[in-house]
Amino acid sequence: MNHALPAMLLLTAFASAQTPPAFEVASVKALADPGNPFGLPFNPLPPNPLMEQRRAFQGGPGTADPGRIRYSTTLKMLLWRAYNIRAELISGPAWIDEQRYEIIANVPPGSDDPQVRRMLQSLLAERFQMQMHREKKTMPVYALVVAKGGSKLQPGKEIVPEQRRDANPVLPKGRGGAGDYPSRRVNLPNNTIDDFIANISPDVDRPIFDRTGLHGNFAFSLWFAHQQPGWQGELPPGELIYVVVKRDLGLELQPRKEGIEMLVIDHANREPAGN
Repeated sequence: MNHALPAMLLLTAFASAQTPPAFEVASVKALADPGNPFGLPFNPLPPNPLMEQRRAFQGGPGTADPGRIRYSTTLKMLLWRAYNIRAELISGPAWIDEQRYEIIANVPPGSDDPQVRRMLQSLLAERFQMQMHREKKTMPVYALVVAKGGSKLQPGKEIVPEQRRDANPVLPKGRGGAGDYPSRRVNLPNNTIDDFIANISPDVDRPIFDRTGLHGNFAFSLWFAHQQPGWQGELPPGELIYVVVKRDLGLELQPRKEGIEMLVIDHANREPAGN
């Protein structure tokens, strides 16, 4: 009887378990700066993170093209995708938030989303020769909590395509019309608290963390005064996001200081290694 064979099989299985998942084929390249073809002095609205994510990260598990991904975004957003950590908690050289890259890769059959994240971690470490560490830092944040009096959130509802015409309705009286202050609308008919936080994060001055204890999908709809770049006028205090979130949604953005884990990039090559 050959006793060496079972031991060899065990060692092979152990080695396979320790081998991180990897894309079958992957291309990583830097993209040219598209510039500003219209010469606009500023973007009149902050970027919508949900829309940016849908444009930047295409394909993979749970999509119509599960066997292939195409990512087109900055290294910071690629790290956000790989490590599932908020972008504002990633620290590194300024260019990780400026230079855009395109990743096209074949995903092994049967891979799930956590496996694709680990594949992306390995790919970024290899192609950018990346070195990083995690550290905890006490910093100002907003804790999103349920306000006194309770949540006013309504359950989310699926919206059929013909109902999406409401994307740009007539503004409520006194909210952002001609001659008034600039405003922004959030319309998320069937989304999570995390989706809502991602959407309003560009409008506040510190990271937001969910401390509501609420789970499931909800309908978020609100208008609030928005401080646009170049705006010289006064914004009405009663229409600021902090007031409107509490008044209309029954939630509150509480300023706090918390110990938050950050991802710190110690070294990364701006030009990715060859494919």
